[in-house]
Amino acid sequence: MVGGNPERMVLWPLYFDIRRSRSEGRRVPKNAAVPSPTLDDLARTARSLGIRVKREAECSHPKRPWAKEGRLWVSTSDVKRTLGNDTNKEGLLLQVGKAWREQVLDQRKDERELERSVKKQQSRRLQQNQRRGSQKGKKSSKRRRKR
Repeated sequence: MVGGNPERMVLWPLYFDIRRSRSEGRRVPKNAAVPSPTLDDLARTARSLGIRVKREAECSHPKRPWAKEGRLWVSTSDVKRTLGNDTNKEGLLLQVGKAWREQVLDQRKDERELERSVKKQQSRRLQQNQRRGSQKGKKSSKRRRKR
């Protein structure tokens, strides 16, 4: 068994990376994983669940000593108070992963809706400009005829 402080748990962004296999360090199922996880996003998600966190940005996971991805420390008592007394580390990982994935999917949905509205606005402007251009052409030809 690994020694350490039983009053805190560590979360690595690697645990939530959908591009990694379980043997490469992912610890949540794919339906709770996200693409390109970052420490900032992990901290934001944990805070959104009501969990206080401590960030260490320049740390590397033992399986990936070359990648300085950082880690997040959370208090076990804070996790139990927020998520329930029966929550262990795997339960915490699952809840954080699901909340994170939901945020990512909501963000993608919002981005798609924004793209659609921008495209609609652009097509409306294009149609208006085309109408104005055709109306200007008609006016100038009428002016020529009157002279």
